[in-house]
Amino acid sequence: MNRGRKSPASRQNLHGTLAGREILCATVREQRSSSQPSDTTGLGDARLLRTLYHLTPMRILLSALGSSGDINPFLAIALALRARAHDPILLLDPHHASRATALGLETRTLSTGIHPDAASEHPDFLHPTRGTGVFLRDMLIPCLEPLYLAARDILATEKPDIAIMHHVCFSIPWACEQAGVAWGMAATAPASWMSFADPNRYPMMPDRDAYRSWLLRPGNALGRWATAMMVDPHVNRLRRKLGLPAQRHTMLEQMFSGVVNLGLWSPNFRPPAADDHPRSRITGWPMLETDPACMPTDEQERLDAFLADGPPPILITFGSSIGRTDARAMQLIEQALPLLRERILLVAPSDAARRLSKDPASVCTVSYAPYASIIPRCSLILHHAGMGTTAQTLRSGIPAVLLPHAHDQFDNARRTRMLGCARTIDAHRATPDRLAEILNTTLGDEAMRTRCRTLADGFSREDGAAATAAALEEVVGAPKDADRAATPDAPPRVHATTASH
Repeated sequence: MNRGRKSPASRQNLHGTLAGREILCATVREQRSSSQPSDTTGLGDARLLRTLYHLTPMRILLSALGSSGDINPFLAIALALRARAHDPILLLDPHHASRATALGLETRTLSTGIHPDAASEHPDFLHPTRGTGVFLRDMLIPCLEPLYLAARDILATEKPDIAIMHHVCFSIPWACEQAGVAWGMAATAPASWMSFADPNRYPMMPDRDAYRSWLLRPGNALGRWATAMMVDPHVNRLRRKLGLPAQRHTMLEQMFSGVVNLGLWSPNFRPPAADDHPRSRITGWPMLETDPACMPTDEQERLDAFLADGPPPILITFGSSIGRTDARAMQLIEQALPLLRERILLVAPSDAARRLSKDPASVCTVSYAPYASIIPRCSLILHHAGMGTTAQTLRSGIPAVLLPHAHDQFDNARRTRMLGCARTIDAHRATPDRLAEILNTTLGDEAMRTRCRTLADGFSREDGAAATAAALEEVVGAPKDADRAATPDAPPRVHATTASH
């Protein structure tokens, strides 16, 4: 349904009275926790309260690109917004759009080259140093034009109150600016927010508890220069084609260009830093508690029987991208298995994993399993330090051994290790003997297991999806300044130039 643009005054009615907002949220929580089959989402009561208290539902466009670890937080946010009687609409690639549709979410489909099997088309995607360049140049940049065009059409027809997008979707703000729609950016991992106060670990950096400040500044400058060299020429060719002026440092400056810039991770994992952007807000991990991806019936029966038939196994998984493409990881695991005296549950979509099930009593392999339900039933998890798997593991209180391959995984692994919840090993230098040794050592580390359980209590209490929805209510409900550029904490302007590249 098309919606007219709301005035700033009508946007303030979004919250109505404080009492109305609190009653609404309390009712939704109570309804969601009840077992009433007639309205399991609580939308009936929520909409009634919005009518009584003159609370206007928000229309919000959400978009993301990447793996399941990038998409799932946006699905969780959309569900939280819907539970508060708002109207989210998602712009996703076909694979993830089908998952959103299965959740009952309104979705528009975008054809992109980023999908679960895309990494297999780019052999260097998982390279520790070349991987980021491959992702930006060969996978992301070709998506920018269709992303811009699709967003432009949705903004024209749906007229949302705000658009919230994954920080790599940096062509959507161009469409938002033209349509006069406010936007916000969202990063799913701390590595996206460069900081000197709380530095990240990037590829080629050693795994240290602390880094010398005199090394960080030239490293930061080099990173900005390299990113600009990879991204800006391609972006400016596209912008000229679209009739837009050229830009400098498009990706890094666009990342903080929104009226709000969200960090979708736990503040206990990476707290706010002194040099974060003024309008940045860390809201917690938005966890997708209901995953529409279903296991094949035979795999579900085999998994249930395996988990019930012995002690908790070691869970091995490398996520939705690595598990499909990294034959070396599968070979490493195959060679390490004889050195372990534990039962193994391997979640991997690749055919290479099938040959590991030589002994069904000690090894079970499945192509998919819902982490939220199986991780608590395991003794240890070996994974790649993707943000989604890392969050689920920390919330479950299970120790981990981490094999980061590329991208933000190095920083996620370092932060988990510094929390005392994991050991790390270089995926590109690991040997079967070394891997088996670290797994056995971590299994017997009762101090780490106690530490994991202690921290899990705090992590599991957070509701990042609800916190993000509340933050968006606050942002959209606030009156807009007539001229954002005149405010002290206005979004950083991306520099327009007349240079041709």
